[in-house]
Amino acid sequence: RWNKYGNEVERGVEFERFEIVGGEWPVKVYLRYTVTGRRFEVFTKFLVGADGAHSKVREQMGAKLQGESTDYIWGVVDAVLKTNFPDIRKRCAIHSNAASIMAIPREMIENQQYMTRLYTQLEESVDATSAVASAADEAEAKARARERRKRVTLPRILDQVKRTMEPYNVEVLKVDWWAAYQIGQRVATRFTLQDSEGTDRVFIMGDACHTHSPKAGQGMNVSMMDGYNLAWKLAYELLGLAPKARSSRLMRYTCPGHPLGTIVDNTPTQSERKDIAQQLIDFDNAFASKFSQKMGGPEEGGLTHEEFFDIFHTGGGFTSGCGIEYQQSNLVKKNPVKALTTTLNPDFGLLRAGRRLINVPLRRFSDDAPCEFHDALPSNGHHAVLVILPQDFKSLKIQRKISYLTTTLPQKFVQGIVEPYVIHPLKSNDDVEWSDFPKALKEYWEWNFLGDVSGQAYETFGVSKEAGVVAVLRPDGVVGGVWDLQELAPKGEVERWLSANLTSSGTRSVL
Repeated sequence: RWNKYGNEVERGVEFERFEIVGGEWPVKVYLRYTVTGRRFEVFTKFLVGADGAHSKVREQMGAKLQGESTDYIWGVVDAVLKTNFPDIRKRCAIHSNAASIMAIPREMIENQQYMTRLYTQLEESVDATSAVASAADEAEAKARARERRKRVTLPRILDQVKRTMEPYNVEVLKVDWWAAYQIGQRVATRFTLQDSEGTDRVFIMGDACHTHSPKAGQGMNVSMMDGYNLAWKLAYELLGLAPKARSSRLMRYTCPGHPLGTIVDNTPTQSERKDIAQQLIDFDNAFASKFSQKMGGPEEGGLTHEEFFDIFHTGGGFTSGCGIEYQQSNLVKKNPVKALTTTLNPDFGLLRAGRRLINVPLRRFSDDAPCEFHDALPSNGHHAVLVILPQDFKSLKIQRKISYLTTTLPQKFVQGIVEPYVIHPLKSNDDVEWSDFPKALKEYWEWNFLGDVSGQAYETFGVSKEAGVVAVLRPDGVVGGVWDLQELAPKGEVERWLSANLTSSGTRSVL
């Protein structure tokens, strides 16, 4: 896909350092071919360091990983198991007097065998969480952790698994991979570096920003969201699709919340990416601690089942990305919506600003084919304006809004950058006709008209069928704002949100 657009990924190239030199291409990057040793330089507008927990980019930025480490030592193994434990094909937490295990089912491999990933606690007696106060303390802690991990062997991990799973039998048929790790939670002190004019030029993302326990892929999934969050904003800046501000346009996107639309990125309460990273670190700290505790309730010095279930559920929100919520900013508009059921848990799908849009099954109207809503919303860098219609969608008032949605509103911005989507509430597409709607819906947006024939969309999103709502979806799938339908009008809240974050139709699209 990268090659399709005339680009090429060069492997065997090592990053050495960078300089901010100013000019049209203000970042000078020094690179080296690992095979030949030949050094060369490239100039770029922006540099993104996605180079892992030992990031050289982060180090040169002067950013530090700050946080805590624990003395919990865990083993992890990918294996084919033969067991009479009934829930081995489900993601589950297992507690016993021996230790704790998290089991995660994996893919089928050769001979129709199924892999299972097991995380198991290896030590019962642990020290309290300790903060890393200095470089000397950190070096000493790392040396101590390495020495403890060296004592971990595969037989020790498998023996711990078998003892924890008793009285169920566990036979290991094949081991694909194993490792030992010490849990540590750290987040970078800053995520960007600015040039002399105050424009963000160097960024870090993913594990370069935060480290924590590897359970359940929550860090990988949050890092993917982190990367998507940064990528679409960089794309809009480079393509001239982000509106000009009195200071850096990119800061407006990467650091939303300042009265002028900009803010220094290392302010954790304002930056979307840093705020979520800190939430993940805080959760992982609590999760790792509670997972390593015994069950039994406070009278026995342990956890109740309800306490553990709550934190296990929260972990699912980070793994799926659906439990993450960005705070109020110029990119996330939070306001009361009369047509939404406020009692619905947002983790289960409530249409809520700052959260990912939950997938629901729908039927396309044009060919009456069943589809998943996420499949109908391609990841193409565009903003979607989603209208969930009320029962009386044939009324003149609603028809005028659909006409505005399908003609006037998209034309105010760069061609193709704003796409309308419409969902009707009737139980069958047979009860709807194209003649019920303005001609532009079929002419320009035929494949974006869908029916909630199962009723799941309105129920999941918490939308009243009597009133309907309108929402804006950002390119990263996050809901930028939700409003009652009265705001879908010239100079209404929907248009104001888009105008504040997109350039007008006078800008030529390079997408």
